[in-house]
Amino acid sequence: MTNQAELQLDPSHDGINDLPSMGTRDKWAPPGIKHSASPFYVLGHSFELDLKAPRRLRELNIDPWKTLLANVIDYDAASPPRVLVCGRRSSGLSTLVRCITNRLLAKQANSSKSAHMAGVTLVDLDANTPEFAPPGMISLVHVRNLVFGPPFTHLMPPSKADTNPMLRKHFLGDIDAIDLADWHLAKVYDLLDLEKDSQTRRKNTPVVIVLPKWLNGVDPSTASKLWNKMSPTQIICLDPNPASPHLEPWRLLAGRDSCAICRMPVQVFDRIPVVREHNLQMQSYFHLEGSDTSRQLWSEMPILATTSRTATLSYRSDGGIICVIILLGSHVALEDTYEALGGSLVALVAVPMSETLVHPDSGLETDSLKSGFRSGEVRRTDEGLPRWQEHAGVEDFLQCRAQHSFCLGLAIVQEIDVAKRELSLTTGPEIQVDDIQRQGYRVALVVPKATADGRFRTDWAHREMGTSNGRSQ
Repeated sequence: MTNQAELQLDPSHDGINDLPSMGTRDKWAPPGIKHSASPFYVLGHSFELDLKAPRRLRELNIDPWKTLLANVIDYDAASPPRVLVCGRRSSGLSTLVRCITNRLLAKQANSSKSAHMAGVTLVDLDANTPEFAPPGMISLVHVRNLVFGPPFTHLMPPSKADTNPMLRKHFLGDIDAIDLADWHLAKVYDLLDLEKDSQTRRKNTPVVIVLPKWLNGVDPSTASKLWNKMSPTQIICLDPNPASPHLEPWRLLAGRDSCAICRMPVQVFDRIPVVREHNLQMQSYFHLEGSDTSRQLWSEMPILATTSRTATLSYRSDGGIICVIILLGSHVALEDTYEALGGSLVALVAVPMSETLVHPDSGLETDSLKSGFRSGEVRRTDEGLPRWQEHAGVEDFLQCRAQHSFCLGLAIVQEIDVAKRELSLTTGPEIQVDDIQRQGYRVALVVPKATADGRFRTDWAHREMGTSNGRSQ
C-alpha cells in the first residue's frame, strides 16, 4: 500500500468465504481479475482494482479527515458530541462514519474510565445502504466494539453472550424524496425519541446520526421538528459546495443555534453498483447465523434449502399470528395478492394485538383493527389472505403509534398453504415470532416494491439453488 503501512492477512473460518460460490459469484469477485493472478482478493470489494497491478490494494487517503477526526474526539466527557453526517454517497461517507465511531470508542478505551465504556449511539436513517441492518431498514444501534469492513461483514445478529446492541429497527423499503410520507417520518421520530430516552441510561454517550438523501428538501416545519429531536452539536457534510442540497434543510437551523458545519472534500472512490451492494448485504443477512458468542458466523447452505430457518405462520381470522399483509408502492388488485406474495421478500413487523371484529361486507370477510391504529379495514382474499384495503391508504395503517411497533427482520415467502391458512417463510437470523406472540404482539407482513434495477427481489436466492443443483448433478 505505502512504505509506511503493514498488511497482515489471517485465515478466516467464519463461513463468509463460502458465500461467493453460492450462485452470485459475479457479485463478490473483482471484475477483470483472475483469481490465480493474486494470492488474495478483497471479498465483496467496493472499488476498482488496478488491472496492471492486481496484487496492489488501493489506498483511501484520509489525510483530509485527520483534523476533523481529532476535533470530534476533543470534547468534555460531560458534554459528548452529537454529530450529523450527510453528503454524497460513493464518496467515503460510510467509511467516515466508521472512522468517527472508532475514534470515539478508542478515546473511551484510553480514558481512565475504560471499564465503564459508554459506547457510541448510531442513529442510522439511511434505509438504502444501512450500516448494521439489511437494506430497507433504519435502525438505532449501541456500538461498543470497533467497526471494520463493509456493512455486509458486520450485520448484527442476536447474541446470547451480550445484550443485543440493535435497540430498534423499522422497515421503510426503498424511499425517494418524492415518496416521503408521514409514516416514514413517524418511524424516524420514533428512533430519535428512543435515542433521547436511552441517554438517561447511557449518560455521556456520543451520538452519530447518518442523514439520508431522501430527507433533503423537507419542508421547514418538518426540518425544525427533526432538528429539535436530533439536537446536533455539529454537522459534517461530504460535499464542499456551500450550496450543497444535503445541507439545505439544516443550514438556517444550524446558523440559528450556532451549530458548526464542516464541509469535507468528496473522494470518488467506490464504484460499486447499488444493486450489487444490495445483493451482497441481502445474501450476507440471510446466511448469518445466531451465535452464543460475539463472533459472527455464516452458513454456506443455500438459503432456500435450509430447514433451520423455516417458520410456519398462521393467517387465520380466528387467532392467526399474521394480522395483515401490506403491499408497498404498488397497485395490485385484491385478487392478485396470492401471486404477488408468493416468493416475495417480506418484512415482519410486530404490532400490538388488538380486538378483531369479523363481519360480512359484500360477501367478503373484513377485519376491523383497533388499539394503536387509525380506523381501517383488512379485506380477505379468496385464499383468506388478510390484505390491507387499498382505498384506506397504506399510511393509515403504518402511521400507527410507531413506538408500539418495530421490525423483527426479513423473510422470503416459500409457500402459501390455502387449506391450512398458513405461510411458510425462510427467515433472517433474528426472527423470534413465538416470543413476540407471548409478549402480546401479532405480525404484519410488509411487502416492499421491487425497484427497476432489481433491488428487493429474491433472484439471488434462486440462483443459489441453481448452483447447488448443478453441483449435485
